[in-house]
Amino acid sequence: MFPGCCLRLGAAAIALGWTVAAAPAEGLDPADFSFSADITFAGYSRSENLADFPALVTFGEGITHFQYGQFADADGGDLRFTVAGDTNLLPYEIDTWNPSGDSAVWVKVPLLSGAATTIRAHWGNASAVPSSYTAADVWSAGYAGVWHLGETNGLFFDSASTNHGTLLGALTDSVRGTNAIIGGGLLLSGDGGDRDHVQIAHESNFKIFSNLTVMAFSKGLDGGAWAPWVSKLGESGQGYALRRRGASTVVAEPDFVTRGTAPSEQPGPVVDYTTWRFTAGTIGEGAIKTKRVFVDGDVVAATTVSGAIADTPDSVLIGARTNSTAFWGGVIDEVRISRVERTTNWVWAVYQNAFSNDSFNVYGPVSGGPDVAVLGTNGSEIVSGDGSPSSVDGTDFGTVTYGAGAYVDRVFTITNVSGSSLELNGSPAIQLSGDGTAGFRLVSGPTQTTIVVGATATFTIRFDPVSLGTKTVTVSIVTLHS
Repeated sequence: MFPGCCLRLGAAAIALGWTVAAAPAEGLDPADFSFSADITFAGYSRSENLADFPALVTFGEGITHFQYGQFADADGGDLRFTVAGDTNLLPYEIDTWNPSGDSAVWVKVPLLSGAATTIRAHWGNASAVPSSYTAADVWSAGYAGVWHLGETNGLFFDSASTNHGTLLGALTDSVRGTNAIIGGGLLLSGDGGDRDHVQIAHESNFKIFSNLTVMAFSKGLDGGAWAPWVSKLGESGQGYALRRRGASTVVAEPDFVTRGTAPSEQPGPVVDYTTWRFTAGTIGEGAIKTKRVFVDGDVVAATTVSGAIADTPDSVLIGARTNSTAFWGGVIDEVRISRVERTTNWVWAVYQNAFSNDSFNVYGPVSGGPDVAVLGTNGSEIVSGDGSPSSVDGTDFGTVTYGAGAYVDRVFTITNVSGSSLELNGSPAIQLSGDGTAGFRLVSGPTQTTIVVGATATFTIRFDPVSLGTKTVTVSIVTLHS
């Protein structure tokens, strides 16, 4: 049979249709998935190989030929990932799924090893079973806790384990699910408000005395002069904290505090926090070790320290510390604690991947589906096989008065999205079928017989009813590679 495209017209509308399919845990058969796209991490220019790196992949209609209607499952349940050219499945976590915009997915890349590192996304499989991977599989490389902070109610879930967070305070000023750097985040009011903050469960899981990394994405400085983004006390000679120094609501010195080490504080330079920033602190191991402070992926302060971080029974808090009235205010997103001293290249890659996702990641065009893309009257693509007419894209022709000589014309556009020239094949190339064929007809176009790669052709369908009732037809476009 010839590759081509079909869609359904009517006094109703064309809609997107999909089915879900999942591959077995041990591997994936690419033939089971109708669509795929490559993601190349072209922005990773460092020489260090990063093993099991959780990379952010963003799906949206900015990817050439991508549509949410291509998924068999409306929530993305048939999405799978492999290394390009391989069939072994990669762990992934859907952070945010938004069919009306961009969706954020975290994928564990086995080895980020330069700008040619490429993974492949697969979807469009109606026989999928649930993936065997969990979020913890994505964040298994030394993460003690990972909180995306996008939940609009209930607990703030820990993607790395079961150290979930509870929002505490008066709970009147904080805003959950607020717009953040990756999906939703948490807006806290700080000292001037209700002093809301998040308390993390299982304090004992965060007794870390060396080899520690703390990271947070944040915007704003409405809290107290010493308010932490993240803390496990970090005062009275015990614990650790990633905090601000200075009372300004515009600028602050980021400070990584490790009580018990000498020195215990490591402030960085003054930074403007009225825009989104990525702040991190790392400390290594050994009798003498290096402690670093990062802002936006770069080292802004470093020193050598001795000793170990002193133990404390206090819980990990986000936006507060237990022995103080210093509560942090602003929007916070993506808090992470690791039992690993992350390298400078790792921290840099985390920042670049999140803040410059459309350049750090290069998204290839979607492969699969028909050889042609059909655009509706509003310029949006109509998914092949869509059987629900829509007034938005012009496939719903609306109501036409029978017997009054009235009719409605709709112009549709064909684009060659294949890799070679296409011949419009068939007599005619645009074919109508279904119970409404007496009322629908092709009145013009396409005039071309050959459509080169990327070129377009138009055709016009007229609805001129010959009887009462709802009428529908299926439009088929028959093509042949030249």
